[in-house]
Amino acid sequence: MRERDHARESAATRGFGGYEGFACPEKSPDGASWVFFLPLAVMFGWTATHLLRDLDEGYRWLRFSIAVLALAMAAGCVVIEFLPLYQRRAGGPSPRLHCFEDGVVVATGRLLRPYGWRDISIDSVKWRSHEDYGTRRTVKGPDGMVIVVFTGHEGESCGARLVERLHEAAVKRGAVGGVTERPEQSAK
Repeated sequence: MRERDHARESAATRGFGGYEGFACPEKSPDGASWVFFLPLAVMFGWTATHLLRDLDEGYRWLRFSIAVLALAMAAGCVVIEFLPLYQRRAGGPSPRLHCFEDGVVVATGRLLRPYGWRDISIDSVKWRSHEDYGTRRTVKGPDGMVIVVFTGHEGESCGARLVERLHEAAVKRGAVGGVTERPEQSAK
């Protein structure tokens, strides 16, 4: 059974309502970085094979050194593109949040932990640097332990705003499982 199905079962057991979406701090696979990195990897790979094919033309040590460097660059481009997909896979090291109307199921590795929106808190801090800006969102569990951190560099498709929006809606409703608005949340 897939992770999403396990998360839905866990949410149904806790009465979290309908599925709203997925959030993960790693880069989403629908980003446009492949337009840059994969052609770059192909170019470096082609250069390396061309240099290795013509080793007997002289300057063998130089051609071989450049070919090895080009192959390393091609491998680096492929890793840059596909590492986030590896980290956000089911069972991967990055926390994945399956969001529901009245709660969230957090998957880290193979462990699924359900939390009602009333059990967690979200700290949002807007930041601005010389050339960039964003909102850092820290999701904390009922014991104050950090569940996941969205740094603000992820982009919109990672779901940080979805998590915050669902949490705010549950706090406003205030009747979900006896949720009452906490003083630290009403001050925001």
